[in-house]
Amino acid sequence: MYGVELLYNSFTVPTNRGGNGGGGGGLAFLWDEFVHVEVKSFSSSHIDVVVEDVGGGGGGFLRRVTGFYGHPEGGRRRESWNLLKSLGNQFDLPWVCCGDFNELVESSEKEGGLVRPDWQMRQFREALLEAGLSSLPSSGPRFTWRGRRHGLGWIKERLDRFVANGEWLALYPSL
Repeated sequence: MYGVELLYNSFTVPTNRGGNGGGGGGLAFLWDEFVHVEVKSFSSSHIDVVVEDVGGGGGGFLRRVTGFYGHPEGGRRRESWNLLKSLGNQFDLPWVCCGDFNELVESSEKEGGLVRPDWQMRQFREALLEAGLSSLPSSGPRFTWRGRRHGLGWIKERLDRFVANGEWLALYPSL
């Protein structure tokens, strides 16, 4: 029998949102000994870090990684987009941002339930554009969330994604 030992450094932010009768969730960023991580900012909606390779031949190269959580209430999602745009103006580094944005880019990212208002998706697309971010292709299941709503049946949506700036895409063109 093989033993597995996982050794990670971590930074966590507990949630302060109670919504829908629960207080679960929160954010976490994990890394191993081959990188140095400097936390630049955080909130209940994001963790923004700069990562430097320190082992494995990385040569001290700097990158920016942000874990993001879009507000679960549609009426307050503009707060999330303002945060995303603000983050987009803070550093000039290759940047990838990933997480549960709680929003669609386009209506084809949803099956079932009520139609998502176009203005709501447009605000998300505009925030991505202003932050200089583009969606990265995904593999695996088309939808990242599914749930059942009373009277509406099953709903499936792509709410989770990776987005990156041009500098990141230039470094990793095969994405």
